[in-house]
Amino acid sequence: MPNSIQENKKRNSGIDFLKIMLAILIIMNHSIGHGIKTIDYNLYTSNQIFLNLIWAFANPAVNIFFLISGYFQIKRNKKSAIYFLETMIIIGTVSSIVSFFLGNMTVFSIVKAIILPWSSWWFMTVYMILWILSPFINGLIDNISDTELKELCYILLLVTFLQGFVFNGAFWGTGFSFSQAITMYICGRYLSRKAISNIYRSSFFVILFALLTIIEFILYQISIAFFPAISDRLASYSCPIVILQSISLFLAFLKLDCSKIEKVMGYKMSRILKSCVLIVYLISDFSGIKKYIFIPLVKLIKLSNLIFIPIFVYAIMLFILTIPLCVLLNFVSEKTYNKFIKFNETQSDK
Repeated sequence: MPNSIQENKKRNSGIDFLKIMLAILIIMNHSIGHGIKTIDYNLYTSNQIFLNLIWAFANPAVNIFFLISGYFQIKRNKKSAIYFLETMIIIGTVSSIVSFFLGNMTVFSIVKAIILPWSSWWFMTVYMILWILSPFINGLIDNISDTELKELCYILLLVTFLQGFVFNGAFWGTGFSFSQAITMYICGRYLSRKAISNIYRSSFFVILFALLTIIEFILYQISIAFFPAISDRLASYSCPIVILQSISLFLAFLKLDCSKIEKVMGYKMSRILKSCVLIVYLISDFSGIKKYIFIPLVKLIKLSNLIFIPIFVYAIMLFILTIPLCVLLNFVSEKTYNKFIKFNETQSDK
């Protein structure tokens, strides 16, 4: 996920650690939807209850990224633009070529990955729109009162609930939409103004998240058994329970002090790990290769006759394997940015 969120507040070690945790949750989420369910449906159905519990736990990750973006406010700049575009172009092009040889994509898809790199991922398409519009959105929010901002959040949450959950995205999209992103972003801005995390301890929000996860899981199981037509809506990002899960887990880590962990890892390593979040998402959600990434996991589950441990371990291993790629892409992006700055300075001197 994007790592260009510029802190207009003091950098928060708890949120830094949360980003890394969210990357693991995203892999676990994708391992079920893109992996187990797609590769071996019998394996999925025979372990569906436990897999649905893991899904309920990991599902709020995407909403939380938009909350973080809103809380710390996106600052649009040239450096983040270069990093986003280069990372998407490189990963998108390589993934498209691999997909082409696997017979899953055409030459047109490779060209598209280069010309319109963000189009291969719904999240990046939505985030880039949000990134482009961020100065106008931030300006609007900064010029309204706390009460007006709260009312705006309520309106957006109501609209999201109606069109994304009740009407299942009949008007302009479900939870996989810009409306969902802007709702979470503005809620994040509201939370940045209100010291809600100071009212309760982190443990309160952790317990709240756990309770909401159990409720989400139970309702999802009931819907599958008796109301299958709405089961997908309960698993959607626009589901009210999922939104509350997202907010509670975000607030839990907002007050959590992870500076000692960061000190042990080192600031440089912590920064690299946070950068891996975007790459993990891009690789595990690329349509032409995402199924193949989780084939070893399915084999591991069958060999071990376990579910959670293989999924969790595989998610950590996949995250670790992206670190060298992350270092390389950061290096390339830094070099490109420096050349861009030098080119601008040269043009200014003429």
